[in-house]
Amino acid sequence: MLDKSTLPCPACGWTTSFALIGDARFIDAIINQPFGAFLAVITIVLMVVAACEALKPRDCWALFHACFKGRETQGLGLLFVAMIGAWAYKIVQKVIFLSPLP
Repeated sequence: MLDKSTLPCPACGWTTSFALIGDARFIDAIINQPFGAFLAVITIVLMVVAACEALKPRDCWALFHACFKGRETQGLGLLFVAMIGAWAYKIVQKVIFLSPLP
């Protein structure tokens, strides 16, 4: 049984997922922490878009802004729910894989 002191933090595994994405181990990253893998992929996409904008400005940020205009709260709510879901996944993962055998 898990007590409060052994629960993983909500961001448990994010750094490992970033490192696994960097090593092109996508499945391992998703298994480790799905939300961390999602954040790593989003970070890479935004870095590529930013680099393209720096080299040849086309105002791609206006496209992102247009996609989310008026829906910022819903988007942040969805991200929050996904983060809590990934945290619950991590707790279940810890209970299944680290609990002592009977």
